[in-house]
Amino acid sequence: MFLEMKSIQCDLSTNIVDEKWRLDFKFAIDIMEKLNELNVKIQGSGIFAHEMYVHVKLFQMKLLLFSRQAGNNRFCHFLLLKKQTFLVNLQQSIKFSWIPCPSNSTEGSKTFKNLEPQFDILSSPFTTEVDSGPEDIQLELLDLQV
Repeated sequence: MFLEMKSIQCDLSTNIVDEKWRLDFKFAIDIMEKLNELNVKIQGSGIFAHEMYVHVKLFQMKLLLFSRQAGNNRFCHFLLLKKQTFLVNLQQSIKFSWIPCPSNSTEGSKTFKNLEPQFDILSSPFTTEVDSGPEDIQLELLDLQV
């Protein structure tokens, strides 16, 4: 209505009346909200690298869950879409189930994979395989685990 009052022509003014486009837009908003939550968690002051890794790894797992659920036309974690699940058709549900998840081939994922053993020592020293830790702290790891 605002765009019409101002006589502004753009894709938004023509697309906003299309229900399919609006569902896509709501999906994008819901995904951006999830990304914003991750962003806030990993940018806090005093957060350690292993904590960032845990947040990123958890987010990747959440994306896989969202993808599986979207493929079954379930959007319980998407505030805007769950109100209108009845409008989502099979084709859109399949499209929404393709939520990009960073693969192990990206440079950032490779770096995290290489650091994973060190992160595991920091985040869960009681269950970390002692032999995988640096030799100079293996005795301390054993002391913690007994």
